[in-house]
Amino acid sequence: MPRINCLISILRIMLPVMSFGFFGQIFLLLTTFFDCQNGNSYVSTQLKCRTGNWFIYFFPFIVLAIILHICVALLTNLLYYKSIFIPSYSDVLQKTTSMPDISLIVAKIGIILTFIFDNSEEREHWAMLFFLILFSGINVYTNIFYNHRLNRLIFI
Repeated sequence: MPRINCLISILRIMLPVMSFGFFGQIFLLLTTFFDCQNGNSYVSTQLKCRTGNWFIYFFPFIVLAIILHICVALLTNLLYYKSIFIPSYSDVLQKTTSMPDISLIVAKIGIILTFIFDNSEEREHWAMLFFLILFSGINVYTNIFYNHRLNRLIFI
């Protein structure tokens, strides 16, 4: 039983850090695994493009990793919206709901996908700006509508 409690304590600290802090970087790495520029991998210029059997073998694992990554991030944001780093008697950073955090995850996914699908053509930039404003606006609206901070001064 002490091993499980120790593992849960480690996960309680690491899951929010990985979900909040590194979600965008990990999601970008997974979505650009097969992206190529000038015959070299987008991830590293020293790697040649992965094609053929590489794509056939690794694509299902990448898709599964992306789905699991999104599910873990959403579950973590749903479960750990109450911070473990502040005492229970303090209302400085305590949250009342996790909906704004979920909105932030969805906005991160949308913004990353918007930049991935950009073809660097000037005539497409208006659509890119529209989606960036849309994702940012939905995120701001969710933050204001759900009033997720317990402390009124920080929320304002």
